[in-house]
Amino acid sequence: MQTRWKISLAIAVPSVLALGFVAWGGYWASQRVREGLDARTAVSAFITAISDGRVEEAYRAAAPELRCRMTLEQFRGLANYYGKLQPGLNASVSLRHGWPNHHLADIEVATHYDQDIPHHAALLKLEDGWRVAWIDRQAAAVVQVMDRKCGERSTHIAMIRGPILDLLQGFERGDYDALAERFHPSRNQTAASVARQYAQLQPKAAALKEAAHAEPAFDADPAYADNGWKLAASLRAQGVRFSVHAELVLDRGWKLMRFDVDTASTPN
Repeated sequence: MQTRWKISLAIAVPSVLALGFVAWGGYWASQRVREGLDARTAVSAFITAISDGRVEEAYRAAAPELRCRMTLEQFRGLANYYGKLQPGLNASVSLRHGWPNHHLADIEVATHYDQDIPHHAALLKLEDGWRVAWIDRQAAAVVQVMDRKCGERSTHIAMIRGPILDLLQGFERGDYDALAERFHPSRNQTAASVARQYAQLQPKAAALKEAAHAEPAFDADPAYADNGWKLAASLRAQGVRFSVHAELVLDRGWKLMRFDVDTASTPN
């Protein structure tokens, strides 16, 4: 009897595990399908806005990568072509979880005249939904890697914005644990040390809060070396300029090695 029970168990356990893996794979597959449909809707809305003459609206609503890659005037120069594009039926979606990553979708787009040489519309899922990041002849993932300056602009903005929002939370609640946990263990940061380090910014918290939700201006091209990013950006609000210098390293997630925020008054 005991032998029969062991045999049944040996059969049942792998079967349950296999069913679990199938269900898990089905969940991710269905999520990719849902996200792909949403991304295709977003690129269609982008093209429609342009074809309707709402060119600046489309430009402002796009992902930061697009504004990094071209000015509004350059975008206007391409509007006639973009407005004629038609998205393909399928979207290739890469689900990228964890801060500061964003889901990436690649949708082929073409006009009636160049269907044999389609472009790739790259879209990123940001906080407010899917946004067109660029349209290029190369696949979205290829461009993202090759374009060091603009290919990961949304990620770089998140690397600046995330710690600032944690700091603002600390000012409001007196709890700096979230920001302290963003630092690499080698920095030996604690909630108390973080509170002391950034105390001089608390009187400017209202301006910093407003600036945190604006798109920062990068003072230099992001630099990638030694498995990490070095970022320098400026944010402005209420007559205050915040200069941010951040260094992050990839070590079981992105961790801060440095995060400095300096302030200066600016002309109104």
